[in-house]
Amino acid sequence: MEVKVLNSKDGIPITYYKTGNGERKILIANAPGMSIKFWVPVIQILEKDSTIITVDYRGFPESARELTEEQCSFDKIVEDFFQIIETEKLDKFHCLSWCLGIKVLLQIYKKIPDSVISMVTLNGAYKQLDLNNQGKFTGLLLDIKEKVEQDKNAIHRMIKIIDQVGIIPSQNFLALITEEDEDDESSSLDLYDLLEAESPLASLAFYMINTPNALKTYLKMYVQFGYFGGEDIIKEVSVPFALITGSEDTIVTFEEEDHQLFNSNKQIRVKEVQGGSHFMIVEYPKKIARMIYEGLQENSNMLKQTSTLPI
Repeated sequence: MEVKVLNSKDGIPITYYKTGNGERKILIANAPGMSIKFWVPVIQILEKDSTIITVDYRGFPESARELTEEQCSFDKIVEDFFQIIETEKLDKFHCLSWCLGIKVLLQIYKKIPDSVISMVTLNGAYKQLDLNNQGKFTGLLLDIKEKVEQDKNAIHRMIKIIDQVGIIPSQNFLALITEEDEDDESSSLDLYDLLEAESPLASLAFYMINTPNALKTYLKMYVQFGYFGGEDIIKEVSVPFALITGSEDTIVTFEEEDHQLFNSNKQIRVKEVQGGSHFMIVEYPKKIARMIYEGLQENSNMLKQTSTLPI
């Protein structure tokens, strides 16, 4: 992949990647703070007949400085994507996303609907965070954020946890923690337990969040993403839209109200991966790559069918 860097309008370097030379253009919005490497199996399939552009969020992969709350705002992040769209002259493109990345693409669709041809998303976390009724994952991240802000020494122990998990994902992380390090009140250990229960490979989620600046930036960014809700946009999406979800996803779960929303829009198709967790992109990379490719093909077929209907 070709690695490119541009400066955002507020002076932050934004790294993005480009590969393939196909006529079909695809823009990928990853989960914040997660490595583009997770997408390699998907990209290897799609780049054969497409041009792929995928983006590292501001503050990653290099984390020489901690970003402020304002610099982590959702609007600033979306603005970065629009800069890349303009720089690469993407007039018409398909959208792929994972987890919170769906929010970026929904906002892009809202602003330039005529440019988005179709959408495919994995484990789409499209809802606005309800801080009064927060899920376990959100609660743990907010606990970590509070602890980091109140105790400057806490960050170093958390980085040790994240670094060991990310670098040695094949080992049992708890075996790496000495008895002196154990802390029953550690939110970071709670978070690890949650991720480990979700998937044996879930520890890879911390791939780029292994420095104090990166962790602080990620926690701010997670909260900023939470302010945005995509329900109203999903209701109005008028392009083919495939939602791929895992049957064992415990971090993003679709309830009855979600399915009612999806069923209200004929453009939306929900595809469930049996046994797939929130991190199925790294558990079943080839299977997910094929499903994404098939989802894009189905989207294209739907567009062809629509174009042949009499007015």
